[in-house]
Amino acid sequence: MATVYKRGSAKGRTGSKWIVRWYDAELGKWCNKVAYTDKRASLEMGERLERKSARRAEGLTDPMDEHMRRKIGDHLADYIAKVRAGNRDARYVSQLESRVRRIIKGTGVKRLQDLDPVKVGRLVAGLRIKGRSLSGMTRNEYVGSIRAFTRWAVEARRIAVDPLASLKRAERRAVTRTHPRRALSMDEVGRLLDATQRRPLLELLTVRTGPRKGEQTANVRPDWQARAVRLGHERRHCYLIAVWTGLRRSEIGALRWRDIDLDGALPRIRLRAETTKSRRADTLAIHPELAEALREARPERAEPDTLVVSTVPSMRVLQADLKLAGIEYGNRTIGYADFHALRSTLSTMMAAAGMSQRVRQAHMRHSDPRLTENTYMDESLLPVAEELSQLPAIPSPDEPAPAAFPLRATGTDVRAANMQQTYPTSGHCLASDGNDGAAQIGEIGSAQVAAAQEKSPGSPGLGPKAGERIRTVDIHVGNVTL
Repeated sequence: MATVYKRGSAKGRTGSKWIVRWYDAELGKWCNKVAYTDKRASLEMGERLERKSARRAEGLTDPMDEHMRRKIGDHLADYIAKVRAGNRDARYVSQLESRVRRIIKGTGVKRLQDLDPVKVGRLVAGLRIKGRSLSGMTRNEYVGSIRAFTRWAVEARRIAVDPLASLKRAERRAVTRTHPRRALSMDEVGRLLDATQRRPLLELLTVRTGPRKGEQTANVRPDWQARAVRLGHERRHCYLIAVWTGLRRSEIGALRWRDIDLDGALPRIRLRAETTKSRRADTLAIHPELAEALREARPERAEPDTLVVSTVPSMRVLQADLKLAGIEYGNRTIGYADFHALRSTLSTMMAAAGMSQRVRQAHMRHSDPRLTENTYMDESLLPVAEELSQLPAIPSPDEPAPAAFPLRATGTDVRAANMQQTYPTSGHCLASDGNDGAAQIGEIGSAQVAAAQEKSPGSPGLGPKAGERIRTVDIHVGNVTL
């Protein structure tokens, strides 16, 4: 039975804590533990410790109880090991761990169950890194990281209930991007490719000092000039790959010639899972312009493991290329034309060309169509004005009504046509498309109408025979079925 006592030096001191002495049945010995200043609470603590040790000795303990007593840092180490074992990118794992640790340290929690959604939300809202407040997108990423950690804890039976289940991300509409991106127009892409190819040689031939400063008359060795020309071609190919495939910087840098099939009927790029952001092997179609450029760039005896591009242009190089092409890099108002903006350029070009949403989503390798339609879409470059101008003008009362709007045939139209073929004399059959509002009307011939009017409702010609079921046809008017 548990007992409590105080050491001799603490017996007469106010506020001193009791020491509980209890028997650990699992270890088979008496143990001491500092308890509370209240004697009754200390005795209850000793009794709880004895009951738990007895249950552990009998093998009746709940493993979750043991996990709840562990420090939150131990759980985080197990979680990060699990994420790393999933073949995730090392940079992603490091970023995930640093975000979760920053939240744990900021809230001062010691146990998993101590995480509080209000405290975590307040901490994330006020986080500052290097003196700068976080953007709305980054704050959402912090929330997603800590929520992923607590969800894993529930799935792994470390805790029974997710303590951060009520912690939500900010709505996308309410998030203001600190680094918005804009897509380049087709004209700007052409100017960028041209400037990129010319700039290395121009920079090499430019005189830097003296009376001829700024002129392209520098005396440069031919082999250096040839090297500059090759560099310009390689940078151009790199931008061309980004524009036509939407590959990210790291994915382009990992491309090898064995990943590109240029000799088949349909040129393809076969991405290796370990080189993609989603760790998924994908196959991308190659635009004919890109296929021709890659054939020209491929060495005659290219080794399978040779990199397609030796280096991907840095942000400083891209800004210099944009400046030579006369393209503004951008700002927070119009968006920035950085390297990742070439991915938005591809998505916007495909939408403007009329490609279907599902095809665009597949080529962009997006799991969520909202990424294709919202995040990687620059609406300012879509041909809204051109398509809007194709609609007819609204007529005045004294003018004849215009012809019906040209609408595409839909599945409802096809079903209506089939219904008219199945029931050619069944009366007026109206099939309405709920999407376009287009209607196809099957009319009874005039001879059939006259014949129907000659017969009375009670005549044998119109009534069904005895024992025969009446065939009816559903008439659809908008969303109403008659």
